[in-house]
Amino acid sequence: MDEICRQDCVHAGAVAAARERIAEDERRAPDAASWFKTLGNPQRLTILRALRHGELCVCDIAVLLGLSTGVNFRKRLHGRFSSRLHQPSRACANGR
Repeated sequence: MDEICRQDCVHAGAVAAARERIAEDERRAPDAASWFKTLGNPQRLTILRALRHGELCVCDIAVLLGLSTGVNFRKRLHGRFSSRLHQPSRACANGR
């Protein structure tokens, strides 16, 4: 049987509770949208899986993905995953 609401009614309590939850979540919406965008890219998912086990240098992630370690790559990667990346060490800077 088709479960369609055939009455025009408003559940004021449910609407009020939903409004309250939405208001609480509004300030977090941009961060959540950014994470969903990140999760929508296969390379970014690979990076997240790698970082799940600990910090990695940007240079190491570039090698993992088979990419160049150029400045633009490092800047973009650092902007997305800065909390799990460490600063390049002296060994990285010297081309270990």
